[in-house]
Amino acid sequence: MKGFFTTSILISLLAALSTTANAQGWKAHNAPLKDSPAHFAPSEEALLYLGYAKTSDAIYPYDGLSVEDDSRVGCAMVLTPNMLRPYAGGEVVGMVAGWDTYDSDGSYECFVRKAFHGDKLAGTQTAAKVGFGWNTINFDQTYTIPNNPDSLLVGFYCDLQKDVIAIPTLYPHNRPGSCFLWREGETDDSGRELWQDASDLGTLPVILIVKDKEGKFTAMVTLESVAYERIGSKDSTLTVLGNVRNNGSGTVTSLTVSTKAFETVNSHDVKLSQGIESGQTRRVALPMDYMLSGPQTLSIDAVNGKANTMEAKAKVEILAVPKEVADRYTFVPLVEYFESENSYMSPRYYEEILAPGLADYKGRIIQISQHMGDRFATGNDDATVIALDFCNGDSMSVELPCMGLDRSYPNVVSYYTGLTPATPLFSVLYPEFAKMAYDAELKRPTFASVGGSAEIDGGRMNVTVNGDIAKDVMPDGAPSLRLTVYLMERSVESDTQEFWSEEDKEEHQSTYTHPCVIRKVLSDGLYGDAIDVLGDYNKNYTTDLDPEWNADSLYVVAFINRGLEYSNFDRQVINSAEIQPKPSAGIDTLPTMRAQRDGNIYDLAGRRVAHPTKGVYVRGGRKFVVR
Repeated sequence: MKGFFTTSILISLLAALSTTANAQGWKAHNAPLKDSPAHFAPSEEALLYLGYAKTSDAIYPYDGLSVEDDSRVGCAMVLTPNMLRPYAGGEVVGMVAGWDTYDSDGSYECFVRKAFHGDKLAGTQTAAKVGFGWNTINFDQTYTIPNNPDSLLVGFYCDLQKDVIAIPTLYPHNRPGSCFLWREGETDDSGRELWQDASDLGTLPVILIVKDKEGKFTAMVTLESVAYERIGSKDSTLTVLGNVRNNGSGTVTSLTVSTKAFETVNSHDVKLSQGIESGQTRRVALPMDYMLSGPQTLSIDAVNGKANTMEAKAKVEILAVPKEVADRYTFVPLVEYFESENSYMSPRYYEEILAPGLADYKGRIIQISQHMGDRFATGNDDATVIALDFCNGDSMSVELPCMGLDRSYPNVVSYYTGLTPATPLFSVLYPEFAKMAYDAELKRPTFASVGGSAEIDGGRMNVTVNGDIAKDVMPDGAPSLRLTVYLMERSVESDTQEFWSEEDKEEHQSTYTHPCVIRKVLSDGLYGDAIDVLGDYNKNYTTDLDPEWNADSLYVVAFINRGLEYSNFDRQVINSAEIQPKPSAGIDTLPTMRAQRDGNIYDLAGRRVAHPTKGVYVRGGRKFVVR
């Protein structure tokens, strides 16, 4: 499921790709899918696959690059010495290359050579015919990788007319300076081919095939990334999700995984339910021990019972909460819903998807809505800044509407939605997935409490937030935790949503009730006030109230979190609470201010009354009695 920002962002991305390609004489094609994507199935021989594309990538029909007239073109990738050195002694025997046009076949003249104008070391003597999907091309001329290899240029020449070379733009695995394109007629002053860096256009669908002649490349995996809970119970073993890539030949069926904290190392053997083929990356559930708060190292030490010959390590920073500490506190998760009235889809997503998922968790989970760029936005559009912070400033990663759960990325969410660990924000979870995520989060330990009181006094609210933070969890020298305090209002009616078309407006325009609007940020900055000491804390806030707000619907949400001093994956909510305000004695409260302003009649609870019956009322700031 994607929100409306996702769609517009994707369209903008494809347009940008097309513009860049045309500047180089290329045209980017991005047509709708017609049939199932074509995948490459690795061979069961002792082969391994080198490149930037993945053998699990799909080739889509009519999605790639072409030129506007008949041209001879070249496409190539650069494999660096560091990429080649582990495979010294391996024999380069062929390549896997993609073609994505149904209507006609193509032909590739394949080559492997040093640099752009070096001698040919391997390749085909004649053009090899290719068809839609991935094509395995065997070389007539092979090459053995030396112990101290140079960079290799691996690619092909072909004649293009209306046909398309597949560059899977939806899989941006390329590294800068890794993908190059050449078109006939483009030469330098000496008449040599002029190759242009095109790694921003997508991933070149070329994978070099290396034969493991002696069977010595069978235990070669890397740990590309890890998604893990930053907070866990001390001395427990939790499941984390690792993206494991098989860089060797054969299939990976088992791993030995270790967690190291200082000089202590714990190891676990893991048998995979599904093997990882050569050249493929798979998300694998791995055990990780939560030994102590601070840095730990997760590593893959062995593959199929043999020592791993590649470095497969990930540095992790965790907070390990002792059981005796966790038993003193009750954790209340925080759900943030990022929305905007700039699209009518936001309230529809809330009503149809988010709210049903939260229905069974009333009183156990707190929810707030972060409004982006509309009349309910706080500060200098705080919600947009926060969302970009969570995505490391990458606007392409921000969807709208979207949600966050304790400003973290729970493993259960990434597992069940199939997402990669990219950001603490994710698509709004359907109820069946939400239950899994919420149940997992409710089991998370905490080491701090949040509470307090609030009182409406005339046209002002006085708020006190207090609690305590356990002293034996945060690592020495860690930045201070922060306290964020929001003044909220329930059930705010609005009919100012914007629509994409008159047809949408005619069908969907109505009055929408926002369930939880942030009226004011009482704490300082985006992430709140620093709590400089562990143990007991106490913060006081006072704010003026707008006469247009409904005093009966005001309340406070306060939560402890980690701020900008931490990475975007480490800004977890430690605990949260709702605080219900109490009115002062008498009637000198917000209803009085409203009555002084608009001249309407209100009862003592602040409700407007059109036809007062027997009782005490307020009008123009004065009490009167109807007998």
